Amino acid sequence: MSIKSHQIKLFILIVIISITFFPLAKEISKNYILKKQLSDIQKQIDNLKKENFKLHSKIDSLQKNKTVELEAKSKLNLKKQDEEVIIIPQQDQEIETITNKNLNQQSNLIKKIINYLKLKFWK
Repeated sequence: MSIKSHQIKLFILIVIISITFFPLAKEISKNYILKKQLSDIQKQIDNLKKENFKLHSKIDSLQKNKTVELEAKSKLNLKKQDEEVIIIPQQDQEIETITNKNLNQQSNLIKKIINYLKLKFWK
């Protein structure tokens, strides 16, 4: 073999390797960059999930506090320092109060009758 044919074969081999290697190297590089981006995005997702969980916990806590506050206001008649409370009686409360007064009056009347009868018949 002559040197020229050897050089031609070497040149052809280099060209073939170049044609196959550079696109392959380019794809490997793209693959590496995409994996890196995927890893970064996954870390962002994980951080956002943690932050989301913290925010949901805070929301739950605030809602529970709001529930406790509403219960304290409605059942225990409590108020905050800077609040003013206006109580508007409901119709049911008025009826209940009137009924209780009537029962008390009836019970007092019965007691008076019993006392009167005791005085009249048990002297």
